[in-house]
Amino acid sequence: MILVRTWNSPGWTSLAATSARALAFFVPVPVLSANFGQDTIAFWFLLITLQSLTALAIGNLPTILMHMITHAKVASEESHLKAVIASTHRIFGVAAILYLALALVLFTPLLWRQLNVVSDFWGAVGAWLVFIAGTMARIYALSPTTFLLGLNKVAVVRRTETISWLAGGILSALGLLIYPNLIFAMALLQAPAIVNFLVMRRLATQHDWIYSKKLKNANQGLIQKEIIPRAVRGSIGIVVAYLMVYGGSIIFAQFGDSASIASFSFTVAIFGLISQLSVSHTLASLPAISRAYAAGETTRMNAIAARASLLGIILYATLLAAAFTVYWLADHAFPNSFPAIGLTLFLLFSIAYIPVRYASFHLHFYSTTNDIRWHTYQIGTAVIYFMAVALLGADKPESYAIALLIANAVYAVPYSRRLTFTRLGFGFRPEAVTLLLTLSCMALLALPLLSTCGSVEVTPQ
Repeated sequence: MILVRTWNSPGWTSLAATSARALAFFVPVPVLSANFGQDTIAFWFLLITLQSLTALAIGNLPTILMHMITHAKVASEESHLKAVIASTHRIFGVAAILYLALALVLFTPLLWRQLNVVSDFWGAVGAWLVFIAGTMARIYALSPTTFLLGLNKVAVVRRTETISWLAGGILSALGLLIYPNLIFAMALLQAPAIVNFLVMRRLATQHDWIYSKKLKNANQGLIQKEIIPRAVRGSIGIVVAYLMVYGGSIIFAQFGDSASIASFSFTVAIFGLISQLSVSHTLASLPAISRAYAAGETTRMNAIAARASLLGIILYATLLAAAFTVYWLADHAFPNSFPAIGLTLFLLFSIAYIPVRYASFHLHFYSTTNDIRWHTYQIGTAVIYFMAVALLGADKPESYAIALLIANAVYAVPYSRRLTFTRLGFGFRPEAVTLLLTLSCMALLALPLLSTCGSVEVTPQ
């Protein structure tokens, strides 16, 4: 019974999908470490960062379109629903091409410094090109995926994604054991993306998803009137957000050596993963929240939101402890297989991501109204963040964590909380326990931070 409930749980399957996406890139690392030097490991972790920057091409289009599909389905507006479906085909096709342009024009120059120090230069270049192709396939698969999420078919979508990513990670690691080649490893990692697309398309078709060529009479003006304005605002916010969080690795890569770049990128990747995992239950709850909002069921909507908020901070604290423990055990079982993480930096990021998680929840919650404020939210946060990084020193890893904490505490949290309070009537009482746990976590993490001096490592070196 428990296994069946977990198998069909939107929250647990979303958590599994996000975990699998990260594991797919982390699983090959010990094998890479055994066959390549620090230069290659630094390159691999920069690729993990660039995997997160896929959002620069798609923005928050999946969220916007998912809510539009949900609202149209609840209101039984078939013509509107068909127009949204038709729009998704074109939009994600264009997004895949946009990603290709970004990868070649923007990301490649940012990778160039590290590419040139990798011992197998052409192998790294080939791996990068395969990475681009796989990412484009996953972007294009978002068309049927978004449709299914709009119908609240969260569990089946996330299960499929989980299997796809796990298969890629395992195949990549096994492939490296047989033939230690970067191109071969990346090809095996990305190959399941094609299978994932075919499965998603088949599942969506079973739920009356149809190709855009059959929707010639649909109102394509919807793209110009409703989707593009929201997409522009949302995409600006997403671009700024990911540049702020993951761009730190790219910026720091212009200052540090291979060892320090690998260490910092590894730390950023871990906390990016923890952040994504802790918000997975919120994302899984969005279709249900959106349906309640569209149906005018305010009490039910707020109840779902309050539960998602509470589970978010519990999940964050659990994942933080798990990440620390797993890293410590892995480093002892496989010495020098992973880059070292400084305890001070770990604690600073641990504290900084708590207000990030809290503000992110409220922004996602408010976005169920499809009144997109991501651009205002993220630009305001980013201005404070980059100013703080510049003042604290871009060549110091700790500067990025401190700047993230300041920017979110000063701007992101107050702004997002005001939105859900004024528009959705979501007061402080429903999340009283969440706030107590949030403040308690920050206080507990601050205690050991006060006794560190920055030279202590999470594991003995």
